[in-house]
Amino acid sequence: MDYSDYPQKGELPGTKIDSGLRDGAVRPKNFLTILPAVNIDTTQANNTQGNYRHRQTLMNLGPTLIPAIIYLLIFTNTVQGGVIRTVFTCDTTDNRQLSVAKNDKKIFYSFGRKDHLPDLKLETSVRDAKISLGNVSGNEVSNSIVFNNGGYRYVVFSTADRNADNQVLRHGVLIHRRSTYLGYKKCVPDTVTGSLLDLVE
Repeated sequence: MDYSDYPQKGELPGTKIDSGLRDGAVRPKNFLTILPAVNIDTTQANNTQGNYRHRQTLMNLGPTLIPAIIYLLIFTNTVQGGVIRTVFTCDTTDNRQLSVAKNDKKIFYSFGRKDHLPDLKLETSVRDAKISLGNVSGNEVSNSIVFNNGGYRYVVFSTADRNADNQVLRHGVLIHRRSTYLGYKKCVPDTVTGSLLDLVE
């Protein structure tokens, strides 16, 4: 497929996915058992003795809270399948950030404004991922991965003219709704890091 002739379009429809957990993080199953049960007597909160008891209880929780917080911070960058690492990322010409990441089990796609929570997050299993590397169409050679979201299809790609003396890569994401092409989000070349080739190791 020749990606070079796709026009730019405006904002595109899509379904926002928000599980409440960021970057593929999962809440530990034993989260509630990390902290010991503590009974706090709130009936005397307005007198000196009651306030002292509350302060003392919170102080006693300190040694337990510290390892619990560290444990949760570790889990924010992991899901079942190991640590998530970014494979490909870029800024698009409409001031959004596109990212593809993976671990041993899943591949993740995110898109949205920089320094904000993503507008769209999708994932696919490594086993079921639709990855195409070294695909040739005319003069173009491309690498791509497809993410599905209901009737929408997002194709993250990198492509170049294989016959050109000076290889200039182009990157972006194509958006389709079923069989209808909706538009193309183009990466700013200087912001591209990583490679879709790293999807397969």
